[in-house]
Amino acid sequence: MKFLNSKTCTYTVGAIFAAYGFVVLSQWSQQNMELLQSLTTQAGWPGIFSYIGIMTASIVFAPLGTGFLLPVAANSYGPFFAALYSIIGWTLGSMLAFWIAKAFRKNIFKNQSLVKRIQEYERSIPRYQFYGLVILLRIALPVDLVSYMLGFASTMSYRAFLLTTLVGVTPMTFVFTYAATSTVLIQILVSIFATITFGIGLYFVYRGYSSNNHSLR
Repeated sequence: MKFLNSKTCTYTVGAIFAAYGFVVLSQWSQQNMELLQSLTTQAGWPGIFSYIGIMTASIVFAPLGTGFLLPVAANSYGPFFAALYSIIGWTLGSMLAFWIAKAFRKNIFKNQSLVKRIQEYERSIPRYQFYGLVILLRIALPVDLVSYMLGFASTMSYRAFLLTTLVGVTPMTFVFTYAATSTVLIQILVSIFATITFGIGLYFVYRGYSSNNHSLR
């Protein structure tokens, strides 16, 4: 319990710093928009594919955080295309992470009894409710964390995983890219909203963790 609380505090502090960084980078990108747009024009399609590739790699190699690139991309490609390229990259990365976790979970995740109990819990609730929870986690928590977590412990099909990923990732990505090109007030409000949403996601993870602990007793 103490471990979980310490991790929750760490993630919360990280979310606050991420929100602050989003506002700072958005303002910097707006001030240097002409330079950024000139660089992306010169890079052309190779630059776009490189950006998508970096976003994909950031999910597969979880410690490689690239969220800071979102406001820069929004002021370089425009908010719509920045969101589109980011969604493509994050979705590809999520599918790869999900596959890796499923393929190697017996070798990596040693506590197979816990995996079975989580899968039993998944089967015990209505499917639409489980998918709704997954979408909420997609919106609230880091994409890489949720992808590996579902790959290790869930019985989701690849099709269901793909659909819930797209539905969960798309709204906030567009919100952030358009906010990155807007005013400081909008950016602060979006950051506060994202931090609160992140907290809600942590709550559901904490509640699920507690339920599984009780079921193991």
